[in-house]
Amino acid sequence: MRQKIIDDVGNRTTKEKELGYIRNNQWNPLNFVYTIERLDIYEGRFAVIDGTGDTDSYQYRSSN
Repeated sequence: MRQKIIDDVGNRTTKEKELGYIRNNQWNPLNFVYTIERLDIYEGRFAVIDGTGDTDSYQYRSSN
């Protein structure tokens, strides 16, 4: 099964394409800070984390 990724404006891509981009493009943010806004741990086995990343040039939200 191919995993699909949908970004914040509805564009679709695959996990393979995203990993290829990461592999071929260096990420060097300036003054990076990630602020955890949610951390829930379930049964001591898995967690949900949500937060905001800030750099000098952009801000983003993510969850895992």
